[in-house]
Amino acid sequence: MKQLANIIHLAPSFRVSSVTGNTMVMKSGFTADKFPTYNDVEPSIESSRKAAGILYTFQLKVGIDKLSDAQKQTYANNAPVILNMFDADTGANVIIGTPTAPALISVNPGVNTDQLVIEYASKTPVL
Repeated sequence: MKQLANIIHLAPSFRVSSVTGNTMVMKSGFTADKFPTYNDVEPSIESSRKAAGILYTFQLKVGIDKLSDAQKQTYANNAPVILNMFDADTGANVIIGTPTAPALISVNPGVNTDQLVIEYASKTPVL
């Protein structure tokens, strides 16, 4: 598995114009939110065989600073998002989700930090 950097960028799917390969194009006037993480970015990836074929599931849990009130509204439970991570060795983008097939995010609030849980399912391997 790739070694991922401990910074992630998130964008609600409505802010993203398109995703092509490892490039995320934002709509005019929008940017992705940058979140340094408290723990290593180590997603769990599993595959399972279903009636329609193999399904790959991706889940990432990371600790971050407390979200602002505006961010809490933006990333309300199960909000559709596009996740942009970085390969620590090459610096290349690793993008999870598209505007038409986004990842889903939930926020687990803590006392001093929050935890983001990002989940995605695909018919093709994600990493």
